[in-house]
Amino acid sequence: MKRSLLAIAATFAMASAALAQQPPSNESPEALQMAIRGGMTVDKKFPAAAGLTGWVMQDRGRQLIVYTTADGKHLIAGNLVDVSGRNLTKVYSDEHFVKPDLDKYWTILGKDASLVKEGAADKDAKAIFYVFTDPNCPYCHAAWEQFQPYMKKGLQVRWITVGILGQSSKAKAAEILSAKDPLATHKAHNEAFRTTKGVQGIAVSDKMDKVLDKHQSLMRELGLSGTPGIVYLDKKGRVVTSPGLPSAAALTEMTGIR
Repeated sequence: MKRSLLAIAATFAMASAALAQQPPSNESPEALQMAIRGGMTVDKKFPAAAGLTGWVMQDRGRQLIVYTTADGKHLIAGNLVDVSGRNLTKVYSDEHFVKPDLDKYWTILGKDASLVKEGAADKDAKAIFYVFTDPNCPYCHAAWEQFQPYMKKGLQVRWITVGILGQSSKAKAAEILSAKDPLATHKAHNEAFRTTKGVQGIAVSDKMDKVLDKHQSLMRELGLSGTPGIVYLDKKGRVVTSPGLPSAAALTEMTGIR
């Protein structure tokens, strides 16, 4: 997922301590002042749906979108979704974010990551996702469930397991990736996720620790701070990222599979 709302809220909260130290800027609404004083910067302003104003912000090198109300006194962070289920925040980020050159990562992910391939075979794949997943992430499990019918129709998912959510994540990731059959273990983990939370974890070897650190580094390089994080090719063949659990409509658009 995108940087969590709790983390964003924490940034705003920490900024409140600096309110008395810096004068407010008249160029941005009152609702943004704590964020700016906390070290976030404004890259761009744009009109958003429902009379909101959208803002592209930078937080320690990461871009995010927030919204302010017409009176400038209220700030909204998170996904803005319309009545059709379309994630407007993703639409706005696709339009307004400064996009790094990600094309090189398509080869890097296939070469440098320890992948668990699921779904269509290479020769039959109509679409390919690289998906960063954490064994403790309920949204990753939901993505696994969501992808099942698409995998039967030609989607290949190349899971890149990380261990970033809680102390047991690395141990569980190590159990999946160290298994004799990582795909079978990955599937068994997800099939049992809602009842037992799946695998219990094993001791993490130095070798596996390096693998998991490499996966996390690739996440950061791609600008993904949470799971699931999807990397795929758009209709023009460009590498793009999609943080978080996609909607049904977005998934159909991303895969081209109906």
